[in-house]
Amino acid sequence: MPENKIRNELDGLVETTIKMNAETAHVISSGYKQHPEVTTVTSVYNGVKPSHVVLEELYEWAKEFNPIVVKKIDELTAAT
Repeated sequence: MPENKIRNELDGLVETTIKMNAETAHVISSGYKQHPEVTTVTSVYNGVKPSHVVLEELYEWAKEFNPIVVKKIDELTAAT
């Protein structure tokens, strides 16, 4: 996909997110070409911290204070 087409689609997603006053918007595609195990995600975060950053911070906290949370995060993030 040409870079300008990707940029236009991203611009549209950002504009829609702002117009709707939404905190987040995502475009998710399961499987990519001949790789069914690959998932692509394009995300917009409007005034909030990205979820992967929050998860990383939670994981680091949990390693010290709550190993049960670490185990659950590991289970949830494992490929299915």
